[in-house]
Amino acid sequence: MVDFGLSNQMMAISAIAAAAVLLLVWQGARLRQHGKAMARAQTEAFRLARADALTGLTNLQGFAESVSKLLGTGAPVSVLLIDIENFKQLNGTHGLRVGDELLRAFADRLRSLSPDKSRLARVGADEFGWVLEAGVRREVAEAAALKVMRALEEPLMAGGQSHSVRVNIGLARSPDHATGAESLIRAATSSLDRVRLAGESWGWFDPASEAAERAKFALARDLREAIRREHLEPWYQPVVNLASTAVVGMEILVRWRHPERGLLTPDVFIPLAEELGLAGAISQSLFRQLSRDSRHWPDHLTFAFNASPGQLRDLIALVQSPASIGADAIDPSRIELEVTESALVQDLDVAREVMSALQAQGTRVTLDNFGVGSSSIFHLRTLPFDKIKIDRRFVIDMDRDQRSAACVHAMVALGQSLGVEVAAEGIETAETASQLLAIGCRTAQGYYYSEPIPAPAVTELLRLQSRAA
Repeated sequence: MVDFGLSNQMMAISAIAAAAVLLLVWQGARLRQHGKAMARAQTEAFRLARADALTGLTNLQGFAESVSKLLGTGAPVSVLLIDIENFKQLNGTHGLRVGDELLRAFADRLRSLSPDKSRLARVGADEFGWVLEAGVRREVAEAAALKVMRALEEPLMAGGQSHSVRVNIGLARSPDHATGAESLIRAATSSLDRVRLAGESWGWFDPASEAAERAKFALARDLREAIRREHLEPWYQPVVNLASTAVVGMEILVRWRHPERGLLTPDVFIPLAEELGLAGAISQSLFRQLSRDSRHWPDHLTFAFNASPGQLRDLIALVQSPASIGADAIDPSRIELEVTESALVQDLDVAREVMSALQAQGTRVTLDNFGVGSSSIFHLRTLPFDKIKIDRRFVIDMDRDQRSAACVHAMVALGQSLGVEVAAEGIETAETASQLLAIGCRTAQGYYYSEPIPAPAVTELLRLQSRAA
């Protein structure tokens, strides 16, 4: 006898089990679909993270991974970094939209050169990378650089017009120049920088240039610290009255007591300071120290500061608001600003504005290195200088070169006819001093009187002068 009740119960259980299985199958399918969607999304996110949106090429991150992968083969790998010359100027002239079009056209031109597009990348605003197939010879890498330049002989189209494009190319190769992806790309960057500075088209990484760059970086780091700690100090070269030989002023010259390299002169670090935008900070530090050094010096002494091209406006603040930089006030009439033509050429209107502001409060302005610049007389006519300082290259040869002496004589006469005071630098002999005095030059400086000296030596020099008087 069959028990139908039990069978119905079992059938119900079986139906529930079947439904559960179907639900699990459905959920599994959903999970698999979701997993595939997640995987696709992750793949797309991975791709986008390594792609340049503008050109469609690989970006720097993707480029570094491609280089790393090729280095893993153990074969030599060559990297090219390609920079478009004057791209910023093009952007400024034609606008960003045209600049973007040009970058896309440039990327397309590169694609035409490489069978494997994954090895091309846009690694900077106007810089592109190309990593060659592992194992190619050095000559093949050089041929690739020449291929890029030949491909650009035909202008690129952007903004509805053609643009002739030139490039600089830096090359680096493993294992000769580096063994890791990051260091190999850095070596190619270093070679690109060297090529740009040298005005060349392409070139290989140069270990000597890399060492120079590292030394420059270290010097820049030390310079910032030296300014902060006031390890840069003013040295003073006395300016004398030629008739009496009495000290009437000081030119402020900077020296750096480097902990490892000893006492450094301005030619070693001032160009770097100007490049880094630190010239103003150096002037502030020197002014603070001058305000301390000069407290016990005679009130009649004047102090001459040299102004670099980027410093003109900064010097107004130094003279007008010394307290703002932690310095004592010095009578503005005791300050002289010495300006070279390189400072004037950059912006004549700014120079005129600064000169007027300084002269309005009594500060005198000198045209330094007079006679050397190509347009000294033009600037002397155009700007209201109080003084001209004849360059030492004329003065030092006066007593042995008649033409130099004639030039100096003419400069002094020009200053007198304009009602401008004339000073001279580079006096090394008594005969030169006598010649300058005879033709009407009133003040001078040079090693005949004193080389640049630190503050304690100035104090002693002034003490001896006072005693002799």
